[in-house]
Amino acid sequence: EQWYFVENGEFDCVNVKLKNGDSIPNEKVSLRLVDEELVLEVKVKDQNNGEGVPFTLNLFTDDLLIFDNEEHDFPQTIQYKLTHKDSCTASIIGTINNENRRVDFSLIRLPD
Repeated sequence: EQWYFVENGEFDCVNVKLKNGDSIPNEKVSLRLVDEELVLEVKVKDQNNGEGVPFTLNLFTDDLLIFDNEEHDFPQTIQYKLTHKDSCTASIIGTINNENRRVDFSLIRLPD
């Protein structure tokens, strides 16, 4: 994930996947205040008819952010857990075909 400050406290992010050593944009994420709620909107290439899926902040602590959208097929939860001052684990969590699923991504902050 690569986050950018946009304006008015809003942030945008581009997620890429690596294929044969190339970075290929896979999804766009935005973090916005909507009707006094912090919303993480995820737009994944070739999914949801190109529309963003909103996840609303449900829990915020010093080292944990949890965003939920119980109506979404998968994931229903996106979680960011600070593991060190320069790293965190991003997780997508939910159910598929009545089975609990969780996928973790280790993220590190790169030097400026």
